Amino acid sequence: MRDHRTSRALFVLVYLLSGAAALIYEVVWARLLTLHMGSTVTAVGTVLAAFMGGMAGGAMLAGRVAPGLDRRQALRLYAALEAAIAAGAVLVPLAFAAFRPLLALAYADGGSVWFGPIRVLTSLTVLAAPAAAMGATLPFAVRWFVGPTAHPGREAGALYAANTLGAALGAAGAGFVLLPWLGLTGAALFAVTLNAASAAGALALAAFGSDAAIPAGAAMTAPRQRQRPPHRTRGRRAAATAANGKGEAADGPAAVAPGRAWRVPAALALSGFVALTYEVAWTRVLALILGPTTYAFSAMLATFIGGLAAGSAIGAWLARWRGQQVFFLGLTLILGALGGFGALRFIGPATLAMARAVDQPDVAFAAVLALQVTLAAGLLLPMTLALGAAFPLAVGATAQRPDALSSQVAVVYTANT
Repeated sequence: MRDHRTSRALFVLVYLLSGAAALIYEVVWARLLTLHMGSTVTAVGTVLAAFMGGMAGGAMLAGRVAPGLDRRQALRLYAALEAAIAAGAVLVPLAFAAFRPLLALAYADGGSVWFGPIRVLTSLTVLAAPAAAMGATLPFAVRWFVGPTAHPGREAGALYAANTLGAALGAAGAGFVLLPWLGLTGAALFAVTLNAASAAGALALAAFGSDAAIPAGAAMTAPRQRQRPPHRTRGRRAAATAANGKGEAADGPAAVAPGRAWRVPAALALSGFVALTYEVAWTRVLALILGPTTYAFSAMLATFIGGLAAGSAIGAWLARWRGQQVFFLGLTLILGALGGFGALRFIGPATLAMARAVDQPDVAFAAVLALQVTLAAGLLLPMTLALGAAFPLAVGATAQRPDALSSQVAVVYTANT
């Protein structure tokens, strides 16, 4: 049991490193694209679309493969993907340089008819493969980490929260440390090192760790269940609960009927659209409030992703209440909307607070930076905490078969991304 817990803890660290590397790449590659394509809103949107689209496609493909693997095979494939990400990241700057003459030719034409499509195709060509490998890591990670469990949303949500926390640390590290000290090339190589460490850690767990993160004989039930009492359930679910005699549905942990399960990924797709819209829009808004500096952007990005990570941890905790995940999912989405609306009300006061701070003749840089982080957190955390909780709740609501959980997670992740 101690070896089992140690293996799980080590893999959480491995997956955290992977998330940190991914956000370092995103920051570095966005900078590279602005050098080659210009620092326009369209260019940034193109980068995000290529990055997210590649991750969604990779997750969907991996979700079809992962259920047919045993846990050791899944872990080895995870390590191979991390190594592939590292190798691909080394080639990305070379690929951008190779496309430079084509971009220059399209831009020199003087019109925007060809430059836009060529920019999109270039981004997709260069970023699709490494982004797909990043997205593909999640189903294989879930296949090894989760196993048979009564709380799939909690387990998958905890893993997702660790990866998102790593992403927040990577965003902060890239802006405050790596780019100022190491530059674009040094920051990218540091991320390559993180991917290599993640691959090595996964291979070590496959070779020397426990064969399964969850013991093979683990049951689908847990000693502490969070759900409604049998007398409060209705219809077929109440009959299944009574027949089971244990206060849980006989058809597994799913909180929605299979015929209606598509509604949850649809809600997550809308949530992902809103989250990315928030990220792009608030990047522009906070640049006006905090100033168009690298530190201000890094503070915003780290706060945004850190809020998603904390929200994922909260959602993983809420996912223990079986049968209530759909209710909590709807509640968090409503709270996210209210948080976004409320943040709009404080744009003016936040702008005045920042202006008064920088107007002081003896203001210290550390004080300005602390105020930037505080304002970003106050504006973004209410909405990001709610949006981050949606993923584990959606997994808990749709999970039906433990042997296919990695595929179900891939569907939810693809829709959200």
